[in-house]
Amino acid sequence: MIRLLFLLHRYLGIAVGFVLLLWCLSGFVMLYMPFPEMDARSSAIVAPPLNLGECCAFPDNPGLSAVPFTFARMEMLDDRTPVLRAGLPQAAALKIDLRKGREFDDLAALGSDVDIAGDFSRRLLDGALVSGPERIQQDQWTITEEYRPHRPLWKYTAADEAGTQWYVSGRTGEVVLVTTRRERLWNYAGAVVHWLYPVILRQNTALWSQTVIYLSLVGGFLTLTGLYIGVWQFRRRRTGRYSPYTGWALWHHYSGMVFGIVTLLWVVSGTLSMNPWGLLEGEGRAEEIEALRDGHLNWSDIRRTLLAARDQALPEGTVALELTKQAGTPVLFATLRDGDRVRLNARDFRREAVSEPQLRALAARLPGDVSLQEFTLLQEEDAYYYDRQQAPELPVWRIRTQDDERRLYYLSATTGELLLKVDAGARAYRWWFIGLHRGDFLAVLRQTPIRDLFLWVFLLGATAVCATGTWMAVRRLRSA
Repeated sequence: MIRLLFLLHRYLGIAVGFVLLLWCLSGFVMLYMPFPEMDARSSAIVAPPLNLGECCAFPDNPGLSAVPFTFARMEMLDDRTPVLRAGLPQAAALKIDLRKGREFDDLAALGSDVDIAGDFSRRLLDGALVSGPERIQQDQWTITEEYRPHRPLWKYTAADEAGTQWYVSGRTGEVVLVTTRRERLWNYAGAVVHWLYPVILRQNTALWSQTVIYLSLVGGFLTLTGLYIGVWQFRRRRTGRYSPYTGWALWHHYSGMVFGIVTLLWVVSGTLSMNPWGLLEGEGRAEEIEALRDGHLNWSDIRRTLLAARDQALPEGTVALELTKQAGTPVLFATLRDGDRVRLNARDFRREAVSEPQLRALAARLPGDVSLQEFTLLQEEDAYYYDRQQAPELPVWRIRTQDDERRLYYLSATTGELLLKVDAGARAYRWWFIGLHRGDFLAVLRQTPIRDLFLWVFLLGATAVCATGTWMAVRRLRSA
């Protein structure tokens, strides 16, 4: 039996040892350079300021009066073209050019009336020369499914020092991604390697997913057999030594004894990041959002609000104005340049703080037979509500339920919006993947320089295990 384990460990190491080494080395890069993406805050930072000077013309479409809308969001395509994006329950959002009063399905329909690239360059890049658009379906940075509703993408490149590139949705006109040359170069050594993200593989989602899962499983088995062999071989001998090996094999044995468990946990938790076979599948929060909204907007609500907005003094730095319902009542949210959201009264546009009784009433609308165990105002992050890249919105209300899933809900203390839901699947993902893989199962381990020191020690150890094993595999192949 032990002979078979030796052979398995040797030849699995030859097969996948180099992949494990690349995962370790690319992990160092990912500590400091995340994969380029845009969240709501970064989208607000690059958005044009809301300008209602040429608003509002509406299409002559009587059928809109019979349509239920989930939200209506007004923002700018460029510095002079306001647009309306109105959400539909089971379809893509309705899009209207409010300067010309026309519906549009894609950006090409607007022709030369809009200058998204020029406006972006003037506002954010000091007027740098821009080439494009290059119309693409996907590339290395837009390969994921989240970009599917926006394809084709319009890609622009600026002749600025940072080598800025940005992508505009061919469907809505939104800027959906901004990258710099530095981000792109480092990510070829980081996330592209770590996630096995070359376009030729990643564009086939099913094949990519299965490749990552089964490579990780093989890597986990390789590490597990190595641990067993390492322990079996670690005993005092007549010579006084504890290992029968010398040279590279000795280094591999001892580094594996010290860091083998960490390596195994990283490989296994990396497998779980793919949610294999739905093991860590969460419920999502669509049902909760619908319950908190409790109703739809009609076209007359939207028209009336947009027309009234022209004569109102909106909060300084507003880049978008969104009308929706909360507990069945129309409410406005202004998104500011820094990504913050401000709640406004839908009738007079005054700032309107949400009160604790209102939040408790919202919590009572959560679906299911929810019995509230806890309703707490958080002034700082907790184990689930935190952000490693930037400070999250605080304070927030945390709601803990007494149902079988022991769900947690986090509501904005400013707007009443649902910010996060934690169910059994999300809780398992938090600890079995994020906690183990990123090493942030304690709040102190999310703080620099403690985080850096902690991860560097274990990453160096895991790298030593994989590097010595890979070198022995190379020597074995050379001598074959």
